[in-house]
Amino acid sequence: MAGQDRESLEREIISLYANELDYPEEIVTADADLEADLGMESMERTDLFLQVAEKYDITEQVKGMEVRNYPTIGDIAALVAEHVT
Repeated sequence: MAGQDRESLEREIISLYANELDYPEEIVTADADLEADLGMESMERTDLFLQVAEKYDITEQVKGMEVRNYPTIGDIAALVAEHVT
């Protein structure tokens, strides 16, 4: 995954969230607020955040982080990009 750009990370994470939420990818955008726009509850947000961390092998780096500090997929992709690129 090293060298992966943020745009491709966003696309992959959008796909993961859309699949898990059973939403069309057109609805799940990088700037959509996961709670306000997509209706995700905190446990669901935490579960998917951890799935992303596992997928990109950054579970140690995100341990103790508060998911609420990453309200959009774009924010999550930026976090992942910091650790995998």
